[in-house]
Amino acid sequence: MFSLKRYMEIGIGLAVFGLTMATNALPYRWNFKLEEIRLLQFAATMALLFGVLKAHSQHKDKFQIFWMIVTSITLIALLYAGLQEVVKHYSLLGSTLAWSIALLVGGLLNIMYNHYVETTIEAAESSTEILQTHQPPTLSAKGPINSFVYG
Repeated sequence: MFSLKRYMEIGIGLAVFGLTMATNALPYRWNFKLEEIRLLQFAATMALLFGVLKAHSQHKDKFQIFWMIVTSITLIALLYAGLQEVVKHYSLLGSTLAWSIALLVGGLLNIMYNHYVETTIEAAESSTEILQTHQPPTLSAKGPINSFVYG
């Protein structure tokens, strides 16, 4: 069965992809330039969905970190697009649109990062517990092993 955390990961991944697709509403000069970012975000979203739905729990965090890296690139591209709209084209509407999308993407990225940290800490604690329970007993040195050498 799906847990609430899985639904959250899927929802955040699809929401960020939807917000990235909303960059089509930006003026043509940025709509064209952000096409590669949209393709990259699509690939990252598909990887995240695979990681959530099919990947082994040991590899799930790798898919999440890939998604977070690509989403960070998307966030930087959106911030830069808004900055360019203000500086070069004096368009407050274009910059407001780009920055509002970036703000939403950044918030969702923060939620996913906190979830990633929580997941990896739980995995590290459980693997430490497993290692501690399966350690072989150690030998205690009560005396020399070869007593004929010392005696």
